[in-house]
Formats: sequence, structure tokens, C-alpha cells
Amino acid sequence: MLNSPAFKSDGQSEQQIDVNFLICYGLLLCSGTPREKAECLLNILQSEGIANHSLIAAIDLRENNKILRKMCLLVTVHLFEFMKDTFNMEKDWEFVEDKLIAA
Repeated sequence: MLNSPAFKSDGQSEQQIDVNFLICYGLLLCSGTPREKAECLLNILQSEGIANHSLIAAIDLRENNKILRKMCLLVTVHLFEFMKDTFNMEKDWEFVEDKLIAA
């Protein structure tokens, strides 16, 4: 699963994965508290981390749109892709995946 295109940034080889995408995936699956997860996400979105800036600015969100988009894809489109690959459920998920990709 980690070798899938879902964990790669542009220009990465077949053997590489984007560390921020892996952290986002772990963030979605971990059992941390909502506060811990929010702090982790803020550290990803803010280049200087929350130790230097306790609030997030609009510029941080614009610059990190790739991260926010990836988190949304991991719980929607990529989830369906993982289901297809893992359980061979291609036909059951196709119509939903097409709608999500188009959105």
C-alpha cells in the first residue's frame, strides 16, 4: 500500500514516498487525542512549527494546499483505491470514486 501513487509526490521514484503524506496518513489512523492530532497537523502546515506561531495564517493554508488536498484524498478517493487493491471490489466502488474524482 505504501508503494502506491497515493504516497508519492511529483518526481519521486518508485521506491520513495513523501514523508508528509505518510505523516498525514498516520495522523488519520492514530489513536491520539484531537488536540494532539491538531498540533501535528499545524506542525505540518506551518514551516516554522507551532512553537514559533500558535495560530495558522491564510498564507500557510494556501502554501500547503497540497497537504490538505492529500488528507481529503486519503479518506475518499485513495480509500476506494485501497479497497479495490485489497479486496478486489472494483465494481462496487467505481461510481462513487468517479464522483469524488470529479468533485
